[in-house]
Amino acid sequence: MKQIDGYVAADTAGSSTAVNQSTYNSLPSKMKSVSLSRPGVSLHTILTESGLSIRKYGEAVPLTSTLEMKTRSIKRALTIREVAPQLWISQTPKLVRAYHTEGKFQSPEVEDATAAVKSWEDLHQVDLRKLAALIQRIIEIAKGCGGTATIGRQAQSKKLTIDKADRDKMLPMDLYSRWDEEKPELEREKN
Repeated sequence: MKQIDGYVAADTAGSSTAVNQSTYNSLPSKMKSVSLSRPGVSLHTILTESGLSIRKYGEAVPLTSTLEMKTRSIKRALTIREVAPQLWISQTPKLVRAYHTEGKFQSPEVEDATAAVKSWEDLHQVDLRKLAALIQRIIEIAKGCGGTATIGRQAQSKKLTIDKADRDKMLPMDLYSRWDEEKPELEREKN
């Protein structure tokens, strides 16, 4: 699962279209899906031993339909160079640049950013290899800490710190067992 700003039908790239913005980006809507009290049980609610209930909402959207929306004053154009790293890391193929004049927005258009992001990727291979090596090193260190570690950075320093977590598990055990049950399902979806 990934966080996106919205989605469109697969054949709307390049046309002026209404954008279905995800309501799942706001903190209040995220908080509605987490409850420490025992709510009415529905088909989409999973109750855990810890008292946390998990509610499944939303719908699956093809990756090719996902988009990132950026808003900005008409006086300051947004270049693809500014957003390409974010689009690359999230693998989001579409971009909506929504410009406003004194708070009044023009009709936004959906752009297919796939070629521009691929070009950015080609130009940044050295940096991306360094990022991959850094992520691999963090994983190795975390495994050396027993699989539970915290990553931090002090405001005055550019150095990352990786420390063994004070406790074995960060979440209640019933949540870990729930995720373990979902792993085979996720593997089937990938194939």
